[in-house]
Parts: sequence; C-alpha cells; structure tokens
Amino acid sequence: MKTHTSIAAVLLSFLALGQVNAMPVDISWSDADKYRDLRSVTETRASFQQRFYKEISKHLNELSQSLPHDYKMSIDVTNVDLAGRIQLVKGQQIRVVKDMYYPNMAFKYKLLDKSGQLVASEDVQVKGTNFLLNSNSRMRNEAFPHEKKMLTEWFKKEFTQVIEKK
Repeated sequence: MKTHTSIAAVLLSFLALGQVNAMPVDISWSDADKYRDLRSVTETRASFQQRFYKEISKHLNELSQSLPHDYKMSIDVTNVDLAGRIQLVKGQQIRVVKDMYYPNMAFKYKLLDKSGQLVASEDVQVKGTNFLLNSNSRMRNEAFPHEKKMLTEWFKKEFTQVIEKK
C-alpha cells in the first residue's frame, strides 16, 4: 500500500512568496508497516508517521527548489531507519542516539526535465554514517534533523551537475 503525502499547503506558501522554481516532488511511502524503524516512544504510530511524512516531504520540496524550472521529481520510499534505537532504560522506552545507530533510507527516484525526458533515475540506499559530526545547530532544533541532513547531503552530491545547469 502506498501513502501519498499532500503538499498543497507547502506549494501554496511557496507560490505566495514567488519562490517556486521546480515542480513539487511527488513522494510515495511504500509498505510503511515494513519499515525498519519509523517509531516513536511518545506518539501513536499513525500520528508519528504522518508527522515524519510531512516533515520529510517539506524538506525534499525545499531541496527541489534548486533544480531547474519545470523539472519534476518523483520518489518512492521503500524503507526508513531513523537515527538512534529505541531502548528500555529504567523501565522507560527512549531513543538512544549514537554514531553506530545512523539514519538511512531506501528509495527509488526519477527526475524528468521540462519536456518529460528522463534526466536521472536510480534505486538509492542513503546512509548518514557521519550524522553526528559537524551537526548543523539550526537543524538540531527541527524535527528529524539527522534524516534531513542525510537527505540534504545526498541531494547536493547527486544533483550538483543538474543544479549548475540552472
């Protein structure tokens, strides 16, 4: 089962600010019940997943603004493993974040140019193995900072040539 994240509110806010360069990223979340670790110790599974989908969708759409005008990207997320591990400590479940518990995501993406020609397509396994090094203090106060940092680094590395053509 795929869950599509609605990004209408994000798009409307970008349109109001006149900042839309690229088309929105179409994101689907395949078989979310089978993801390795998309759990919270404080929220229901459904509300936590929806908050994660919203935050990551918004972040990917912000990243896509650096792509050339009218490019379209679609992403099908097939696995999520959040930074840290949930452990029982003194009778309470907490998420313990250590270097060895790095975030990673698996997904397939396609990037199309304005004429609909395939620019790039790949099955990706993104790993944030150095996620605790050089942590951005701005992102630390956001939801899912380690996952966002990992995706930002992947996006910049993957699409540098496409962005430079802009």
